[in-house]
Amino acid sequence: TRINIPNRTERIGVFAFLNCENLEEITLPYNLKEISPFCFSSCIKLKSVSIPGKVTLIGEMAFNDCLNLEEIKLPKSIKKIVFS
Repeated sequence: TRINIPNRTERIGVFAFLNCENLEEITLPYNLKEISPFCFSSCIKLKSVSIPGKVTLIGEMAFNDCLNLEEIKLPKSIKKIVFS
């Protein structure tokens, strides 16, 4: 239900957590720069995401079908959010 990604991670790949239906909480690493397309799609129990300050890109449908997602905290570093 909870995942901690190592701090050295700079990119989370396409479909990395697709359909992780029991994922409720994720801690994104400080050094993260990119959230790839469909990364968290269909994580139906995910409630809140705080995106660290080095992220510049959120890929297409990264949080698609996250039915219980109530809050996403975005940093000022975001340059592009891809919508389909």
